[in-house]
Amino acid sequence: MFIYRDNRIAKYLVSHFAWFWRAVRAVPWLKKLTNRFFINFIVNSAQPRPYPLSLWGPAEQPGPIADYICWTGLVDRGYTGRHLPPASQTDVDALPDINDLGVLFQRGADMTACPKSSALFGLFAQWFTDSFLRTDPLDPRKNTSNHEIDLCQIYGLNAADTHLIRSGQGGKLESQDIGGQEYPPYLFEDDGQRVKQKYLTLSYIEGGDFRGEVVPQEFNTPRRRAKFFLTGLERGNSTIVYSAINTLFLREHNRLCGEIAICHPDWDNDRLFETARNTNIVQLLNIIIEDYIKHLSPALFKMFVEIGFAERQHWYRSNRICAEFNLLYRWHQLVPTELSIDGARIPHADFRFNNDLLVGQGIEKVITASATQRAGRIMPKNTAAFLVPADLAAIAKSRAWRIRPYCEYRQQFGLSPVISFADLTSDQELAGELSRLYGKDVKKVEFLVGLLAENCSSKQVLGDLMNFMVGADAFSHALTNPLLAKNVYGEACFSKPGMDSIKGTRSFGDLVGRNTGIGGASASFSMRRAPGSFGLPVLGPVLDAIDFFLISGWERFFLRRQTKYNSTVFKVNLFNPTIAMLDDRAITALFASRDLVPDRPSDGFQFQIPPLPLLGNVVPSMFETAAAHDQPKAFYMRLLRTRSTTLVAQFERTADEFIERWLSRKRFSFRDELENFAVTFVFRWILDAHPDPAMVRRLFGGLFLHWAVAVTKYLPWSAYSRSVRDYQRLVDCVSSAPTFNAMLELAGLEGLGDRDLVAKQISYLLGNNSFLGIQSVLKSLIGELSRHPDWCDQLREEIVSVFGHQPRDVDTRRLAKLPKLDRFLREVLRLHPPVFFIFGRATRDRVIESASGVFAIDKGQLVMGVIPLAQRDQKVFDQPQRFDPDRFNAPEAARHLIWPRGQQDSQVAQDDRTCPGKDLAIEIAKLFCIALLPRVSWKLKHPPRWGRRLFVLNVAAPKGALGVKDFSRRAP
Repeated sequence: MFIYRDNRIAKYLVSHFAWFWRAVRAVPWLKKLTNRFFINFIVNSAQPRPYPLSLWGPAEQPGPIADYICWTGLVDRGYTGRHLPPASQTDVDALPDINDLGVLFQRGADMTACPKSSALFGLFAQWFTDSFLRTDPLDPRKNTSNHEIDLCQIYGLNAADTHLIRSGQGGKLESQDIGGQEYPPYLFEDDGQRVKQKYLTLSYIEGGDFRGEVVPQEFNTPRRRAKFFLTGLERGNSTIVYSAINTLFLREHNRLCGEIAICHPDWDNDRLFETARNTNIVQLLNIIIEDYIKHLSPALFKMFVEIGFAERQHWYRSNRICAEFNLLYRWHQLVPTELSIDGARIPHADFRFNNDLLVGQGIEKVITASATQRAGRIMPKNTAAFLVPADLAAIAKSRAWRIRPYCEYRQQFGLSPVISFADLTSDQELAGELSRLYGKDVKKVEFLVGLLAENCSSKQVLGDLMNFMVGADAFSHALTNPLLAKNVYGEACFSKPGMDSIKGTRSFGDLVGRNTGIGGASASFSMRRAPGSFGLPVLGPVLDAIDFFLISGWERFFLRRQTKYNSTVFKVNLFNPTIAMLDDRAITALFASRDLVPDRPSDGFQFQIPPLPLLGNVVPSMFETAAAHDQPKAFYMRLLRTRSTTLVAQFERTADEFIERWLSRKRFSFRDELENFAVTFVFRWILDAHPDPAMVRRLFGGLFLHWAVAVTKYLPWSAYSRSVRDYQRLVDCVSSAPTFNAMLELAGLEGLGDRDLVAKQISYLLGNNSFLGIQSVLKSLIGELSRHPDWCDQLREEIVSVFGHQPRDVDTRRLAKLPKLDRFLREVLRLHPPVFFIFGRATRDRVIESASGVFAIDKGQLVMGVIPLAQRDQKVFDQPQRFDPDRFNAPEAARHLIWPRGQQDSQVAQDDRTCPGKDLAIEIAKLFCIALLPRVSWKLKHPPRWGRRLFVLNVAAPKGALGVKDFSRRAP
């Protein structure tokens, strides 16, 4: 027996040990026993119906509410029930002014996202609760509810409305065909001025229009009304998702009628209708118990509908909606300020009361879009502005009903008491605000405010009290539905096709899959998470690292997991819990986003970032955010533009020196020489500086490979200690370069005035970003040229036709006249991207769109783009292992090319994550081919090979020395 229902040990047990709960579900008798225990545990948190008190009062018109038991209050379900007696009017009058509470609801510029729920869940919750949480607009003590889950959203609240909604043929509901898709008929005439004649007697229509203020004035226009659908309820057109769900259940009803009619051709219209309705309602009950409540529950054991079980319980009583249940379901925070459909942002004014948008986009797009973006988190200060008045109206209603304070409901539902504001919420700022509003007495906090403010773990959608209250009411209302009674449930009620359909409906996605062109996975209430596991603490990263570096190797490490999870996005643990992404669509998010940023070198050991002391204790801008990233990048872009006028001259000068040296040697290592070439050219071009190439190669070739620094930093002879000394020599070389002062002036234009900081940023830019990238590209370029002499001949011919046999002072504007060379370089970069992995840590909750679907990424999670596998994706590139530059004759192929920091043909901006030298590197590679191919020929001692297993820093380049055995001048 738990002391309190929020016992921490119990909560931990039910939300952990997934293997145990899977085993429980695998044993039928144990599964049933556990299911009964959980349902009883939740439902028994509340006192069973009948409720002693209700909102009944002695006056017939709206007025006082009785605080004593009376017959009318007990049996007249037109008066809403209540869990606790009314608070004293004196206590209610002492509450803070309602207008002062607006700050507790208003969402800021950014929505705080729910870690678990999709926007579809929030909009489905609105649709679902709209059918039974129905306050009478003329007397707020009363309701217009049937107190059942009965799909009145499409069938109507009464028999008269139901009759109008039916088609009168084959048991089906009336519908229309729009573009080959089934939708409800329109409610209004084509001009949107008046309700159609045959619908004028609907219970929610009066004088040819809606009764009361059902539709906000700004949406109650002829243009919008002309597209309003016929629905069972007055608010049936309130959002495009509401209309989409109505349409899905209408399609399902009519589908069921067709299936049942095939088995029972002798059944008349009424019997077909009633049987399909029975089936449709029970399918909704299954969805609520096994999908909707499953989503809300933090427990790993998933409850299910067991016929006959509820009837034997003491809580099996007639349903009655409670005032508290009505209030707590104000989950306005779930609703996003805007929906994103097909990349377009749809503001709330466009996705509300606007079926034109639904029909234009199609149900598939609308459902998929809402299922693949996050809902807001249920919490204070997270309500969209257009719904804040509704929250304040709920507070006013709560006071009119004299609802007791939040703390008393915790006691009523067996939860531990809240004794302070800090106990209520861990948000110190919110606690202080509540203390100010409620006179420093947490026991005075109102019911609805307390529900929103209460602490909620990352695994929960709702806080503890709301969880129990929702669960108690939801189970006791759903499982007492007469259609689930043992003597009702069966083929006589549903038919055989109906029974088969009920058995095949366990989630909202099942319904969507049957009635649209998309799979059920596209209609999830939960944000999809990356499959896989980070493994056990300590052991997980060790095992993955061993597998990555020593056993499987880098390529097989990822491909095995991609096959295992059937996904290009999955979890790994390479020293840190990481979400690997293997397709270009997902990786693209790392380029344009300001909320997926690399970790800083000061964040501790990770194999993708260098030790901070090797950077002069200055964080390179690529690891920074906001101004610390944008200002240096703007400087780099300005620097490259300024030096672009000298690019060709300095490159040709360097190429001439090295080609003549290579001709004099005839035998040498391209590996070493291309590294020396890259160092010499980069520093000469940008700074007219001449650091020792061997030092630069040693320093940056090992920059990311320093492990056990805690020990090696004390050893003067260690590689780490030597690198620290080398780095300072390089910075001194940079700061004393002839053009450095001019560079410093350029940096000053972007707000960077510190000489030492600029020198260190330039050192990293030229050493890591430029030297390492250029030498890798040139090695792969030489390797593929050596493997494909036929392409060498074609490229020579193209280059000579544009620039002649001895190209000098190359006009870079004419590089566009070399399409074969462009395609060749694209294929080299596709197969051998100079950087394999790029990383970003989420600075906010967000989603990643990938070839395998949309996945939720939580704030703080690390994602990793695996570029070489994305560029060998057979779903994108035909025969991806084959070297075929002509594949880029098709323009769409280039869209999937990824440079280490940006898509191949994307533009560079200072506030994105695209490499500022991305296009320049291609230009340098083209200049290298122009300088080399017309003038010389060569042969390698051994065919070039690229490593597909062991991971080293220069894994993108061919393995080995790339030894040359014959380097000779070509005749003109």
